[in-house]
Amino acid sequence: DVNPTRMRANQDAAMPQDPEAEASVLSAMMVSTEALQECLIELTPDDFYFPSNRTVFTAMREMFDKNMPIDTISLADYLKSAGELERVGGRSFLLGLGNNSLALVGWRRHVEMLHRDTTLRKMINVSAQITALAYDAPEDTKEVVDRAERMLLDVTNRDVHAGEQSLEEIMADLYEELGANAANHDRPLGVMTGFPKIDECLLGLRPGQMIVIGARPGVGKTSFALNLLLHAGKFSGKTVVFFSLE
Repeated sequence: DVNPTRMRANQDAAMPQDPEAEASVLSAMMVSTEALQECLIELTPDDFYFPSNRTVFTAMREMFDKNMPIDTISLADYLKSAGELERVGGRSFLLGLGNNSLALVGWRRHVEMLHRDTTLRKMINVSAQITALAYDAPEDTKEVVDRAERMLLDVTNRDVHAGEQSLEEIMADLYEELGANAANHDRPLGVMTGFPKIDECLLGLRPGQMIVIGARPGVGKTSFALNLLLHAGKFSGKTVVFFSLE
């Protein structure tokens, strides 16, 4: 493993953190069931920079998994049983969290702030490791580049949410969509392109579709796609975005 302490620049700078935002999120979790459930989905212990806040969050997650009530008294008892109550600041610290009802106003924004600071902290650590890799001056620079890319992807992967669905769910949604389309057969089902034959075959461009235009190189695929988008935007009033990898 690479030792990131080799990096000297900014070694005394504080890591990105926001103690008020962390406390606000914990308070919201204690006074609102909705906030508790969403935060347990969106956050991990690593999102809390301060060990005491991380311990409180972990305790609430464990209590939730065990179907235990989460309030100031129950949380204090749970932490005391684990020998962690005094380490987090005692009952007075938990009482302060439980009495902060104003935390409900902006807890969603504070969750975003915790995400941001966690990403920045990970980027700082990864940057130090990548720099240390480069200082090692290995012969195989491709391997170093590959490792650096994997490290950076690990930082951002937490923001990528899985979108898989079971075949049962897909078929149920498709059945409902086909039923709705059959009930409204006299109107276009999607965005019309202005090309009669294409609109007759596709019945309009609809969300979730992937339409492949296949042809030999240099015969005008890109120009044809641009014409489709131009007509779709002009005649339907829709906003169109076009990405080209050429």
